[in-house]
Amino acid sequence: MKECEQCKNTRDNPNHYNIHSMGCPYCCARTLWKLRRWAKQYPERVSAYKARAEQLIQRLPWYGLDESYVQKLSKSDAMPVQPEPKPEKSSGKR
Repeated sequence: MKECEQCKNTRDNPNHYNIHSMGCPYCCARTLWKLRRWAKQYPERVSAYKARAEQLIQRLPWYGLDESYVQKLSKSDAMPVQPEPKPEKSSGKR
């Protein structure tokens, strides 16, 4: 999987999670993660947050993403961010 620029920005600056790439499962999970936390923080707006989360979940197949995987990522305690790519190992051959 190609590294997501928005996940990279979020890893570098955790306060930078307001921009998401909807083709990235981690970005979609981060959006759901954020909506769930806001629903707990602002109970008077819970119906609006739930409606927005439901809209996103319905669009996941259109983005080509697996709903169960995104849901699983979004339920973690930590903010979902694509893991940093491992550096490629050189074969040592020239």
